[in-house]
Amino acid sequence: MSSHHTVREKQEPALLIADGSIAWNSLFELLEWSPTVVALDGAARRLMEQGVKVDWVIGDFDSENDVDELLKMQPDVRMKKFDDQECNDLEKGIRFLVEDGHSACHILGASGDRSDHWLENLSACMKYNAKINWQWIGTHDRMYPVPRPFKKYYEKGVGIGLMPFPEVRGLSATNVVWPVKNIDLRLGTRTGSSNRVAETGWVEVTFESGEVLLVEYWD
Repeated sequence: MSSHHTVREKQEPALLIADGSIAWNSLFELLEWSPTVVALDGAARRLMEQGVKVDWVIGDFDSENDVDELLKMQPDVRMKKFDDQECNDLEKGIRFLVEDGHSACHILGASGDRSDHWLENLSACMKYNAKINWQWIGTHDRMYPVPRPFKKYYEKGVGIGLMPFPEVRGLSATNVVWPVKNIDLRLGTRTGSSNRVAETGWVEVTFESGEVLLVEYWD
């Protein structure tokens, strides 16, 4: 089903795929660029059954039967075992990409049924902000940490959320419907969700300190 067939020496952001809710349409579009595909061991079988060519499977591989089954499905897939119990599977995947020399990745399947799992996954991503550019792609949105400086061209009406993690100070954004001018945000107190681009053109985001996640969403 996928046209993924060639790895281009890390020219494109890698795909890191966990065993949560996968945005399949986005996944197949991203595969057209032939990125490196890294699956956490819980997601590998699902991907292979959908015809996705997986380059690496990352995990603790508790069951030899599971490994044998994956190799039967894709004999050339490579395995990387992590025994570290101090971090979760998604962090192991991100660490692998950093160590393998990747500068950017798209993360899919990182959210699921349990809130503590996806919060832990998000926390794992934030640990590596300085080492790899990541985007978290969901079924209705994409999310990534805002770099400084930040300027991006949008169409009018695109949904934008500015979420502190856990807080951001002196936040401003131009060309949005609801003004954001030199404000402080903190989880549990005040956040900047559910805004929209006011007019087709550039949106600039600035802030003095802290971390802020930009969420681009579609209805």
